[in-house]
Amino acid sequence: MKKNILALPAFFALALGVLSACGGGAVLSTPAPSVPAADAPVDTAAPSGAASSSDAAPTYTDALNMNTYGTRFTLTADEKALYDQFVSTLDKSALKGLDPVSFGKIFIQCGIDAQAKAEYRLSDPTAIGMTEDAYVAASDKDMTSNAQISRQQVADIDFPYLDQGAYVDEGGGNGHLAFTAADGTDYWMYFSTDADGVWQMGYPPIGMAPSPSPSH
Repeated sequence: MKKNILALPAFFALALGVLSACGGGAVLSTPAPSVPAADAPVDTAAPSGAASSSDAAPTYTDALNMNTYGTRFTLTADEKALYDQFVSTLDKSALKGLDPVSFGKIFIQCGIDAQAKAEYRLSDPTAIGMTEDAYVAASDKDMTSNAQISRQQVADIDFPYLDQGAYVDEGGGNGHLAFTAADGTDYWMYFSTDADGVWQMGYPPIGMAPSPSPSH
């Protein structure tokens, strides 16, 4: 299955529009630069329930419509409590000390719920390269074209195994979370830390895992 990932400010804003335009899966929206499309290999060691190369491969659009994989993205009760607190106050200090997996899941939930301001507050503003007002305005404009259920469907396929991901510390407060989607696609979610030592999402926040370097 061929999937295209676009890096954009409103994480789920144009998911279905990009699917029809690019013929593959997508997660973010414009105007950020896009990551080139790639044929993602199926990881045979993917978590239980992930698609294998021997399975009949539905199109990504069909998977969105039918949730072929039967997977679901959800927050734990503790994550949901932190999410509700953060969205109501936009005070990121409440998330200090949180593990990167839970922080990433809260970021994804912000996208599902069209919480653009909260999404911005969880991101590195320098890397985004736009003000909060501009980000929210762009996100609100895009979000009107897709229902919340569409964003949930994307998350149910791309992020149900996020909590099984492995965080790799790259030093200097930077790192990435390597995880596998329900269809076997490998992704990296990028993190850094702010001046107060609280996680923040890189920009773009998620991309396809780089292909291994060829051996010499």
